[in-house]
Amino acid sequence: MSRNILISFIGKHDLKPHKNGAVEQLIKRLKPQKTYLFLTEDYKKNFYQNNLQEHYSSLTEELEIIDTDIKNPTDFKEIAQNISEKIEEINNHIRENKLDGFLNLTSGTPAILSVLSLFAITGQLNRTMGLYAPNPKYDNEIRTNSLDYYKNSFAYKTLKKLINDCNYSAVESFLKTEKKILPKLADNIEFKELVSFAKNRSDCAFDEAYKIWEKSEYLKKYNYNSPKNLFEKSIECFMSAKISEMNEDYFQTVLKLGIIRENLVSFLLDKILKSKGFNIIETKQCQNRKEEESIRFLNEKKLNELPEIKEHLENKLQSSDSTNKKIDYNRELTSYLEGLILEYFLRQDEFAKYPIQKELYKLDELKKQRNELAHTINAPKYNINWRKSIETIINLTAQYLGYNPQDLNVYKEINADLLKILKKALN
Repeated sequence: MSRNILISFIGKHDLKPHKNGAVEQLIKRLKPQKTYLFLTEDYKKNFYQNNLQEHYSSLTEELEIIDTDIKNPTDFKEIAQNISEKIEEINNHIRENKLDGFLNLTSGTPAILSVLSLFAITGQLNRTMGLYAPNPKYDNEIRTNSLDYYKNSFAYKTLKKLINDCNYSAVESFLKTEKKILPKLADNIEFKELVSFAKNRSDCAFDEAYKIWEKSEYLKKYNYNSPKNLFEKSIECFMSAKISEMNEDYFQTVLKLGIIRENLVSFLLDKILKSKGFNIIETKQCQNRKEEESIRFLNEKKLNELPEIKEHLENKLQSSDSTNKKIDYNRELTSYLEGLILEYFLRQDEFAKYPIQKELYKLDELKKQRNELAHTINAPKYNINWRKSIETIINLTAQYLGYNPQDLNVYKEINADLLKILKKALN
C-alpha cells in the first residue's frame, strides 16, 4: 500500500477529466493512499455536474472531497480560516501513521498555494513537501519543492522580528528547535555568542554575560565589563527596562524602573556622604546572611553630630503618612529613609545645576505602583514619563560626578550586527 498522501485544491484545468490536469497527473504518478481535494465556492457546481468525484475516485485508493465556503480565492485570511481545521485533521493522520504528505502547488490561485505552503513551513502540515505537475505540451517531469526557500524566508522574517523586539531568549530557542532551517546561521558561532551575550545582558545576568564576552574574540568590540556599582547596574537595568517598555511588558518595566530609582538614590547618597566625610550609614552582617548581603543601618552617634540632617529627617517623618514617625536605629535603613536624607543634600546650592530632586519627585507614583505590584493581579498603570525621569537622573548623576556620557542604546548596535549576520545566512 502506498505511503503517500496528496493534498490539493481543484483548479480550473482540473474540471475537465482525461485532459491531463495537474491533479490527474499527480495522482497517476504518485499513486497516493488517500487524496484530499478542496473545492472553492466557484468550482463546486462544475465539479459535481461533471461527476468528477467518481472520476478522481477511480484514480486513487481513497478520496475525500472537502467543500469549503471560500468565495474569494485571493483572500489569504478567508482561505486559511476555511481550511485550518481540516488541515489539522490531515496533519494528525499523516503524523500518526508516519505517512508522506505532498502538496499540489500547481492547482489554485497564488493565494491558495501560498497558504498551503505556509501551513507546511510553520509545522501545521508535517512530513510534507510540494509538487508541481508538468505542462504536457513541453515535458512530463514532475518537480518537487522541499519548501526550503519558503522555510528560510519565513525563518528570516521571524528572527528579524524577534531581534528587533530584543527578544533574544526567543531567538535562542528558535535556533535550538529549528536547526535545519537557515543552516548557515545554525553553524555561525559569532551569531550564537552575540545572542547569548545579549540575552544575559538584557536579563541583567551581568556575570554570565561577562563570562560569554570574556571567552569571545568577536564580542571584544563591545568593550563590556560587568557592572561594579549601583550606578553601572542602573544603566544596564535601564536599557533592559526600555526593552520591556518597547514590548509593552509594563509589569517588568515598572519593576525595573522602581529598582533603578532605589539604586540611584543609594548610590548618589553614598557618594555625597563619602565626599563630605559623613559616616552616618554603617553596614552590619546579620546572622544567616552572606557578607555581600550585609544590611545598612543609620548610625545614631554619627547622625547626632549632624543636627541639621537629623532635624530634616525627623520633620519629614512627622509630616509623612508613614506609621514610623521616629527614627529607628535598630531597623534596616529603607529606601524611603535614604530618599529623605538625599533630599536634604539635593536642596543645597551645589545641586542647582543638577535638578535631580525635581525628577525624583516625579517618580512618587512609580514608587506606589511598584509597591502595589506585590499586592494585586491587575495590570500595572504605566507612565512613560517615569522612564524619561530615570534617564534624566542617570545623565545628571553622571554630569555631577564627572563621568563620561552614558551609552543607553547598546542594543541598537547589537541588533544591527545580528541582522547583518542573519541577512548573510539567507543568501
